[in-house]
Amino acid sequence: RLSAGGDAARSAGWGAAAVLNDEQLGSCLGYLDGASLAAAGGVGRAAYAATHAAGDLWRDLCLHAQAADGGRTCLAFDVWADAAAPRSVRWKDAYANLHVRRQHRRRGGG
Repeated sequence: RLSAGGDAARSAGWGAAAVLNDEQLGSCLGYLDGASLAAAGGVGRAAYAATHAAGDLWRDLCLHAQAADGGRTCLAFDVWADAAAPRSVRWKDAYANLHVRRQHRRRGGG
């Protein structure tokens, strides 16, 4: 299940949408843009778990944003590379980084 917190967390996190099964909720999340998907993760514990686990959605958002940008914005997974504290980078992190880089470039930062 996407909502690992149980029925109470699911009901509190999804509200009226809690009547949908996990597959239906996941399908609905696929219609959201990055900002909306991130915001949806803030409505409750079950929603956070679902949006955090939606790696394929974040990947698609990253690749679509890069393609729309003509490939000028690099996804740069190595931005967080640190030999002292290595960690895996998720697509959600890459999307946030991509957005920050685009904003920086629009403001004349290169």
